[in-house]
Amino acid sequence: MLTYVLIVLVVMACVGVYLDRALNDFLIDHLANTLKREAQLAATIWEPSSEVDPVEVDRVADMVGERLDLRATIIAGDGVVLGDSRVATINLGSLENHADRPEFIEAQRGEVGQSLRFSATLGQEMLYVAQLLRRNGDGRTVLRLAMPLHEVQVLEGSITTVIWIGSTIGLLIAVVLAYGVSRFESRPIEQMIQGARQMAAAVPGAEARIPTATTRELDELSAALKEMYGQLQERMSLVTTEKVRLEAILESISEGIMVTGRDGRVVLVNQALMRIFAIEQPAVGYLPIELIRNAQVAETVEAVLENDEEVSHELTLAGGPERHLDVHIGPVRREEECIGVVAVFYDITPLRHLERVRKDFVANVSHELRTPLTAIKGYAETLSEGALDNRQSAERFVRILESHADRLTHLLDDLLDLSRLESENLERGRCRLRRLAAAAAAPVSQLARQKRIDIRVEVEPSLEVDVDGKLIEQALINLVDNAVKYTNEGGTAKISARPVEANGPPAKVAVEVSDTGIGIPAEDLVRVFERFYRVDKGRSRAQGGTGLGLSIVRHIVESHGEKVYVDSELGRGTTFGFTLPVASA
Repeated sequence: MLTYVLIVLVVMACVGVYLDRALNDFLIDHLANTLKREAQLAATIWEPSSEVDPVEVDRVADMVGERLDLRATIIAGDGVVLGDSRVATINLGSLENHADRPEFIEAQRGEVGQSLRFSATLGQEMLYVAQLLRRNGDGRTVLRLAMPLHEVQVLEGSITTVIWIGSTIGLLIAVVLAYGVSRFESRPIEQMIQGARQMAAAVPGAEARIPTATTRELDELSAALKEMYGQLQERMSLVTTEKVRLEAILESISEGIMVTGRDGRVVLVNQALMRIFAIEQPAVGYLPIELIRNAQVAETVEAVLENDEEVSHELTLAGGPERHLDVHIGPVRREEECIGVVAVFYDITPLRHLERVRKDFVANVSHELRTPLTAIKGYAETLSEGALDNRQSAERFVRILESHADRLTHLLDDLLDLSRLESENLERGRCRLRRLAAAAAAPVSQLARQKRIDIRVEVEPSLEVDVDGKLIEQALINLVDNAVKYTNEGGTAKISARPVEANGPPAKVAVEVSDTGIGIPAEDLVRVFERFYRVDKGRSRAQGGTGLGLSIVRHIVESHGEKVYVDSELGRGTTFGFTLPVASA
């Protein structure tokens, strides 16, 4: 609309200026032509004469001026004013010589002279027309008519006013029409703009309102926008699908993943990485050193960005439980240009732990086997070298060989039990916990009677648990056996059960085997469930233990998805316990 209005204003201004000048020129030319005709007509009024009477000449000038309502001046051939309708006869001598007037000069050449200039005599702008009077005087006398331009200016002002009023009306009409046309043309453009903004908002599945325009160009633009929007929606759908897939893949990967941009700042991480490094704040936009707090990783990221080469190394994290990470950092390329790096953190702590456990296991098994095997070999050699002839010594050596063979048998049985626990599935069922506790107390009852140890079972007869009964019975046997072995004569061992939650029906129960034995030092409590770990190695072997009983208990409980725990006070007894799920009613 503003463009249209500005165009109209410029055109009207140009036309107005042109009309003003053209009108001025037209009026002056029209008046000049009128004066020329009137001058020619006035020249015929004056009768021919060879003599010039000043009074008669001035009278003629006054008569012409009065009848034509103009200023009439009669000028001799030498420029002297002979008569003037606006000047008295006696004052004619005071007038300037008119020989240098342009209109006079032209008239002397036989032409109709014309001039437009300011009159000092009358004090206003005047239009002069001069006509040569060949029949009067010396034949060079000139009749000059003059008209003030004040009337022309008034007329021109009136016409100009009319023109500007008409122009203003035309401008108003043009503004109204421009507004209507602009609204008519801009409405589909505004709708297209709204549709383009909806497209820019990139809402998948949203429908952009792009109207059909009234002109061919806008209609083609509308069709192009619709086509572009359809392609954009299709590509957005593909991008969204790929993004969801990528996020699902990243979140399902247990390895930590970190992607940085060209500037080394993080642009993407997955939950595994945040979990590995305990990152709680948003990670995007930070430098790796600000998130991982490891100079080696930060230096490797910078090196990969600079050298565009993949780097791998192992990383050990201290502070809290020691963790081991296998780190692979490689460049992200686009058209052979490195635009960032991707770092993958593999948590190999379990592998390192298994390696350490394997080494410890091999070392412990070797140690446990070496002692009885050495004893067996030594006594066997002694017997073969002649000790068989001494019946009393031979019988003693055979009993020692038998005890060491039993020790090897117990050790192998425990190892087989551990292997079976790690490979077999549970056979869960409803079991009465009191029956399992009583069955666990029976095998050690003879040893308990020998040491005068009282074994108590304090479990409600109606309490049922959802477990593998054979395994739980084996766990209880191991715990009760330890309680009896490490309790002095006259002591007490007790099997009890209590609800884990005080309020409402229990979902779990805590099964505890407590004794009044020698207890366990506090620094050993965290390791008693490890394989082959003994608090008192000499006494444990003397009691016939293999060092695997509590490890078997832990495996049984953890295979049920429950937890095992221990509480002890040196010299006052020990309590081993674990949780079990209560069977639903």
